[in-house]
Amino acid sequence: MFSHSSFGLVSIGVLVVLLSAFRRWFRCPPELQHLPRLPILPLLWSFLRGETESSRVLRLLLPFASAHDTDIVLVWVFGTWYVHVLDFQAGKTLMEHRGIQKQLPPKDMLFWHFVGFHNIFFSDGLEWKKHSNILRPFITRSIPMDLFCRLSHQLCELLKDGGKVSWSDLAHRITLDAVGEPEGPFVSLYHRVMHDISKPLYVAFPSLERWLPRRVARSKVDALIGLFNQILEEKRMNPGQDYLSSMLQAGDLSPQELQDNTVSLFMAGHDTTAGALTTLNQAREEVVAALGRADPTERDFEKMPFLQSCVREAMRINNPSTATIPRIFQDAIIIEGKVIPPQTPIMLNIYANLNNPKRWYCPDRFLPSRFSSETVEMRAWTPFGQGTRQCPARNFAMYEQSVVIAFLLRDFQWFLPRDSIHRNGLQNSFSAFALNLPERMDIILQSINSDKSK
Repeated sequence: MFSHSSFGLVSIGVLVVLLSAFRRWFRCPPELQHLPRLPILPLLWSFLRGETESSRVLRLLLPFASAHDTDIVLVWVFGTWYVHVLDFQAGKTLMEHRGIQKQLPPKDMLFWHFVGFHNIFFSDGLEWKKHSNILRPFITRSIPMDLFCRLSHQLCELLKDGGKVSWSDLAHRITLDAVGEPEGPFVSLYHRVMHDISKPLYVAFPSLERWLPRRVARSKVDALIGLFNQILEEKRMNPGQDYLSSMLQAGDLSPQELQDNTVSLFMAGHDTTAGALTTLNQAREEVVAALGRADPTERDFEKMPFLQSCVREAMRINNPSTATIPRIFQDAIIIEGKVIPPQTPIMLNIYANLNNPKRWYCPDRFLPSRFSSETVEMRAWTPFGQGTRQCPARNFAMYEQSVVIAFLLRDFQWFLPRDSIHRNGLQNSFSAFALNLPERMDIILQSINSDKSK
């Protein structure tokens, strides 16, 4: 039997091994130690308890940056250290640099098995140009106002009786119709897959997928990918006016590229729409005055500046994307007077920039009036990224939101349920990849046109 002294020695030995492993796993490389570094222990606790990115930025990242008077902070995530840029002026240096390249994410993560790498978001160089040349004409063509109005009419008809509805369900219905994907059995499977993918421990430590593989979760991912491929085949047989048909008609993409673009573009449309459209009741009078009962045109929105300000403010206060895809440089660059060594992953933290008290007056308050003039705050509004690397579908997204919101404002009063978790502020759910997704966003709709329709 072990004596008490022997047990104590073994315990000390185990503790030494664990401390040594901890230092090895989380040690900051010497070439990065000159940069302000977010403390690792509160950061790990944040990851392990499933804190959302938005909450972590407000609770840890921005206070740390303010205390150290810096707009770049070193943050441990995905098993390595990343440089986060927190201000749009420093972000301009990053996003407009000619030597910038996208960094491939950790391949161990189940999320990347689902999304893939051969798509317009994660490819680079010549491969990216090929994807862009095929998809850009669809997402940058003239705004399909007739499509947005038709979908909004269908949505209002569906909701004509009012009552309690799930905003996430409404958002995915809008997105599925707008991008050309029929609503089918994959929708519920999609939500189950995203829930399985977003396990905080596996997000914080991607290598766990090798050590403790999740075979059931992987089988769900493979089943969902199979459903996406079925949709592609249906579009091949019955093409429409949507991005899936555009990709298929181009004929220049491999089966893997078609699959990866379908999955990633669905996520970009579904999850960002679900996160961006929020309460805008103050704009109702402006919408009614500008439109009456007519369908809006692009020029009509010039007569609705407050509605546009509300959309911008909603995207500022809880932007759907929290950060850009990480970039790397072949040579060292200087940002804010600090040298960033070659091959260091660096990203623009969009959420931090849009909620940085250094740039925004009362950033936690919903103040559409801040966008009433061309101020420095307007230049700091970067929900789609910055420079030439902004999201190419930004106009499509803005008009889609504006049309849907105008219809819903005109036809319904909006209320939060009494038991809503959002009563004291918007609450997001945990996401595996840089997304702000409101948690259980239920709203109560009350028709204000029921008497007119009788």
